[in-house]
Amino acid sequence: MNSSSKEDLMRESQGVYEIGESEVFHCNQNGAFGKGILLGEKCFRVLSGSVGRTEAADSCPPQVKILREKLVKSGDVKVQGGIFTLQADRDFSSSSTAAAFLTGYSRNGLAVWKNSRGKSLKEVLEERRAELTDGKCLRTVVSDLLFCNQNDARGTGVLLADNGFRVYRLSVGRKEMAESCPKLVAVLREQLIMSGQISVEGGHFVMQSDYDFDSPSTAAQFLTGYSRNGLDVWKSREGKTLKQLKDAATLP
Repeated sequence: MNSSSKEDLMRESQGVYEIGESEVFHCNQNGAFGKGILLGEKCFRVLSGSVGRTEAADSCPPQVKILREKLVKSGDVKVQGGIFTLQADRDFSSSSTAAAFLTGYSRNGLAVWKNSRGKSLKEVLEERRAELTDGKCLRTVVSDLLFCNQNDARGTGVLLADNGFRVYRLSVGRKEMAESCPKLVAVLREQLIMSGQISVEGGHFVMQSDYDFDSPSTAAQFLTGYSRNGLDVWKSREGKTLKQLKDAATLP
């Protein structure tokens, strides 16, 4: 994995979605009072209105300190005395980076973030793994977080070792489908609506759970409603396409 993906902010939140309280995790440590949601293995979203501690300890990662200064200058963080308030949802590369950002200390996000029942993020993830009773093998993730920002779609996902593609929950897709979009994609959309795995909101739909597609292209078509080459649509946070990443031999 690219080590830089573990160091800083992934992207500004985009899209429309609704969150149940059971999905929200809380960070109440060192004067910080934050709320966030887990989007996938490599993305944790801290919600607007979360409050952090302005003072940063020596243990706080340098990249987190730099990011704080950057967001203060941009107006994305508002400082009031010894605390600051996040003015918009922000996505981080890990729950630990998110926790360090709010508390000003080096923190293990799996232990810091807890849900409304008091269970840590680590405990919740262990419960989810235990619920995998359908015989499926856990598929290996081979890329950093990738983004689909086309045709009113705002999706996040990762490439899998078998060239499948996992789209993360809360990704937003375009409801309308063009004639060029494969019929199988339309059928799959209907199936996932029926099963409750996607919810329709106006002209968009929202993924309610992670979903593994057979290829990056199918994932891109599912979200955009057009016939699309996933190698061109999915991009890294630096703006490199999945094709460019593969050609550079940084991905299998």
